[in-house]
Order: sequence, then structure tokens, then C-alpha cells
Amino acid sequence: MDVEKLYSRRISRTERLWLIANHILPPYANQIVVEGHGEIETQRLKDAIAVASEANPGSRLVLKGHLSFAKWVDTGITPPLFEASAGQWSGTSSEGMPGLPCELPERTGPTCCVQLIKGDPIRLVFYSHHATMDGRGTAHWVADIFKALRGEAPIGSDFDLNEMQFVNSFNKERRPLTPREQIVPVAKPIGNDPGVTWRRRRITGKFSKLLGKIAVFVAAEARKHADGTVKVGIPVDVRRHQADIRATGNLTIGINVDVTPDMTPVQVAESISGLLAENRDLMLGKVGNWIDFVPLCLMRRRIEERMNKQFETGRYYYSALLSNLGKMSLDMYSGGGFEATSIFFIPPGTEYLPFFLTSTGSGDHIELLISMPKRLANEKRIDTLIDDLVRYLESADATGVHS
Repeated sequence: MDVEKLYSRRISRTERLWLIANHILPPYANQIVVEGHGEIETQRLKDAIAVASEANPGSRLVLKGHLSFAKWVDTGITPPLFEASAGQWSGTSSEGMPGLPCELPERTGPTCCVQLIKGDPIRLVFYSHHATMDGRGTAHWVADIFKALRGEAPIGSDFDLNEMQFVNSFNKERRPLTPREQIVPVAKPIGNDPGVTWRRRRITGKFSKLLGKIAVFVAAEARKHADGTVKVGIPVDVRRHQADIRATGNLTIGINVDVTPDMTPVQVAESISGLLAENRDLMLGKVGNWIDFVPLCLMRRRIEERMNKQFETGRYYYSALLSNLGKMSLDMYSGGGFEATSIFFIPPGTEYLPFFLTSTGSGDHIELLISMPKRLANEKRIDTLIDDLVRYLESADATGVHS
């Protein structure tokens, strides 16, 4: 392979934060889980991963260099395939999920991998270190793996700008940082058990204003426990601003939505639409350039201090982060004797966020998944929250009371 043609891109400021998150609680990874039935030949799957990863070199990266001068560089090494047995894992919670034998180390790799979990149903779990890919980029790589399984040519990706470089090509205006004053949909921490946990539920049918309804639910729950402001973050894929982009890297910028006590789901949805119409996703946070030259070890110390302060005060940067990956075609994620029946997304695990929800549509249903720090989720609080959310959504759509 010609060294001069190796794929590489400069690390971004945000990606340096994701490196720290991985050091605190590894692996800090996007996880797309595809459930289904059929037979998958291990070698055929390995070959498909190799073909798709050759077309998407962002799946084969390691970090070279230091500080803001560091770059992600293609190793040319195919992400590994691991196999495991489902055992007693139900697929509806993090409890019992087979772990990975590696922590996706950014310096030596791999930073992406695939896990085949055998059972009924079969589950394929696709991991990407969040400092190398976002959720949409991971989905692109995964879709190309299934293309290869079906004998089709992968679409591939060759975009080599990070999100800061891309956004700066449109807009260099910055927005002020969000104050850490937001209340959250649970009471204060119980104990100090480290780590995160998640729960998954499936709802069937069509749900209008889904993010608006979830945001209103989060706000109502938060105000049961404290008085204060509620702000939800909505990750936005900025690829929407350039239709020809083929990219696996981090091209997601958050917009912030304040949810006042009197807001309805329709008003929240209108607020989201208004921010998108104003291209607020093309505004990065106002941070001094000096932060690019602070060693990760010092940044980690500061982040851990802030994280502990959030637990102590009950006030956070966000009340919740709500990520809607939209509808994903089951046909696109089938192939090689495997037929997908559902797809869900497990967000990167961090105690910095008190409540991280992902929603993914496939077939006639929507998968909802909530991830929370264990000390906020324990004593069945996360189970109560997600079950109450499902009841709220089903009643809201059935009666129109909350529209």
C-alpha cells in the first residue's frame, strides 16, 4: 500500500474529549445491535468486514501524535470479529451482555470491531470508538458490511475533515457554553457505584412528534424532584448540509432546547425545527483555542471534578441527551443468510450525562433505549423511568392529550 495515499484526518477538539471519556470508562463506543435469524458463516462475515473496512478506512484508525497536532491514521488492519454466546442475556438491558475482550485502545487499535453473539435471536454488535466515528458514520460502515455480505459493492467513504473543519467552512460564529444548572429526571445519586447501565423497550405503531413528547416527559419527571431549568441536547448530523458527503467520522453537533413547564410536544418540535432552520447545528461552542494544547491527563482531572460536582449538586450540563437515528431499513442490515428483525443503538457510556436516550425505527416498531449512570439508575429507577415513558407515549398517541 502506498503510504502517501493512506487515509488520515486531524483529530478534533471534541474527539479529544471522547478520548478522555474512553480513559475514564472504556470502551466509550457507539454500539449498533442488529437482531435477527438465520445462519452466518464466520469466514464469510470476516471477509465482508474486510471488504467494507477497505472501502471505509475510518474503521481502521489509530492515533498518531499528540495534543491538537495528533492525527487519525489508517492502519490497513481489518477490525476483528469476536464471537460469544448470549447465555442468559435478554437483549433488553446491559445486565448479562457479553463484554468485549479489548477496550478499543486508540494508540494501538483496534478502534472498531464486530461481535457475533450466538443465540436465539442472533445478535451482531458493531462497535466504534466514538473518537473515530459518530452514530451515523457507524451505521454507514455497518450497512456496507451487509452490502458485502450480499455480494454488492460497498458505498465507501473518503471524507477527511473533522467536524470543526467542516463547520468552519460554513460558519465561524460561536455560541456560549451551556451553564451547568439543569435538573434531571431522577432524584440525587444513591451510593457511588461507578459505571453506566441501560434498558431497552420496544413500542409498536406510528408516533408523531416523538422527540417533543420525550422531551416533555423528561421535563415533567425532572420537576417532580427539583425546581429549575430543563435543557435537552439533540445531536444533529451536519452531513445534511452537503449531500455528497460519504463520511464515517464525527460529523454530529448538538442543538440545545429549553423545555419550560408550559411547553407541549408540538411546541418542542417547533423549537427543534426552528433551530435547524437557523442552522444552529453549524455553531460550535465558544471555547478558547488554548484547550487544544492542554494534555489529556489534566483535562481528565478537570472533567472528573465536574462530574463529581454534578452528582453532589444535582445540577448538570444537560437534563438529557435525546438521539433519534430515524428509521433504518431491515433489508439494508440483512445478508449472507442473516435476516434482520430489529436494530437498536446503545450510546457511548459516560457518567457525565445523567440521561441518554436513543430511538431507532425499524419494521413496524421503534426501539427506545435509556442509558444512565448506575448511581442514578439504581433501585429500579431506570426501569420505572423507561416503563413510564412507554406508557406516556402510548397514551399520548392513543388519546392526543399531550399533543
